[in-house]
Amino acid sequence: GTITTEKRGVDRPKLPYDLIFQPEGYNETFAEMSDDQKNSLSHRGKAFQQMRQFIEAELKLLTAKN
Repeated sequence: GTITTEKRGVDRPKLPYDLIFQPEGYNETFAEMSDDQKNSLSHRGKAFQQMRQFIEAELKLLTAKN
């Protein structure tokens, strides 16, 4: 991604860089995106989805054994 020259979007005090970070291939900064859209692109969002898939798979295995 790139760093914009102007702050754009909704200011979230704990996420100041969202105002100036524009992911590659997008015209919006993270602060201009919905939470779902941002999470689909961010490393934390991707890690959370992988963890969720792992836990769901493990739960299916555990319930299938019982």
